[in-house]
Amino acid sequence: MSNLRNLFIAFLIPAIGLYFGGEAISQSKISEGHLKMEITEVSMQGQSGNPEMEMAMEMMKGSTMELFFSPEHELSVVNMAGGMSIIRTKMDFESNQSTMFMEMMGQKMMVDLGEVEGVDEDINFETQVNKSNRRNIVGFDCYEVVFNANIEGQNMQMTLYVTEDIVTRSSLIQGVQQNPFQGTPLAMEMNVMGMTMKYEAKEFNRSFDKAVFNIDRSGYREMSLEQLQNMGMGGF
Repeated sequence: MSNLRNLFIAFLIPAIGLYFGGEAISQSKISEGHLKMEITEVSMQGQSGNPEMEMAMEMMKGSTMELFFSPEHELSVVNMAGGMSIIRTKMDFESNQSTMFMEMMGQKMMVDLGEVEGVDEDINFETQVNKSNRRNIVGFDCYEVVFNANIEGQNMQMTLYVTEDIVTRSSLIQGVQQNPFQGTPLAMEMNVMGMTMKYEAKEFNRSFDKAVFNIDRSGYREMSLEQLQNMGMGGF
């Protein structure tokens, strides 16, 4: 069961790790749009031949992470295992507030994450940029960035492919307040807690219905981040 919990936590790392840099966005950059990423591969060390874990990892494949972004708002939507769990994280830059909406196993929970730029975690990380290693992903030229960090005692390594043509304020990495990239990752390979996950962008749209930012709060149980952690989400 602990392995299943770790798998769940590792998947959610990009979902709630949306902290923001303060750089001005050039008018030549895309600052509004809809990005859809998909998990293409999931594996865990030492779990080959474990039917329970193999089934869980297979269910994770095809899970999606969407990012809707504009100068005023950003919204991430993580849909795991065909709707088994849906997590929406909304950032309102005008009010400087962030809120997470979670739907899982019949429960609806709403968590106030505080100010958008109000978290200052003690984290050591480094990035290595390799612009000679490039890929074209959904029509955008991307270059390789290797990201290494220690977050809450967990070593994490990621290999990303970043495009400078799309500039969001989300780093997509838990605990990193300032966006360490010059653009937006369109592919990620994450290694954490003995697990490897690969995400890749499958779709990008320059326009979308802004009504997506209007989330109906009825039916959600309000709780604090501490209460969420006490429910077993200690990795957050």
